[in-house]
Amino acid sequence: MLITILPIKVWWILSVYPIVIILTVLVLKVKKQMEITYLKAFLTLVLTIMLMTYMLYFYIILFENVNTAITLAGHARRFFSTLGITILLSAVIALLFLKRNQSKIQTI
Repeated sequence: MLITILPIKVWWILSVYPIVIILTVLVLKVKKQMEITYLKAFLTLVLTIMLMTYMLYFYIILFENVNTAITLAGHARRFFSTLGITILLSAVIALLFLKRNQSKIQTI
């Protein structure tokens, strides 16, 4: 099983992501001072997830020093794969903020 493969530290790190994403969505939903459109929600989610990911990535590179033999192409591949996954995830979650066209039928 996946639970026995990954150490407990990884589960703590991975559990932070859904918590922060849920809190971000709740803050966007509660904030009534400005209209939150799909694009604003999408960009906020992309920036939040990428910021979290790269804080973790730089921490691992600087302090854990797991593998120092990663080439520039390896870092670029990781960046673009993370960005792609983040864009897909944010696009799906931002659908919660998509305004439905609720046109009323007018009788003449």
